[in-house]
Amino acid sequence: MSEYLKKIEALRAKQRELFEKELELVENRKKEIVSLIEKMGLITASDAMLAAALSPLLRAIETDDKATLTLLEEQGEKIRETSAATDNAGA
Repeated sequence: MSEYLKKIEALRAKQRELFEKELELVENRKKEIVSLIEKMGLITASDAMLAAALSPLLRAIETDDKATLTLLEEQGEKIRETSAATDNAGA
């Protein structure tokens, strides 16, 4: 087997490994998102409501609106901190 063929096979194996890792990361992220939605009590919200709520975030990401992204990040952190404090108080 030529050296080039060995290198190509090694690269393909690495590509498969990276692709599988990417799929794993995406699946983990989906679980985290569902968990957040459940914690916020939004699991029964309609798709239309969730789409409307997420639309400003999507628009900010698409246009690279740093001011809006920063604002949303800060607001989200405050919500998570409040939620964590509430969760810890009940524990």
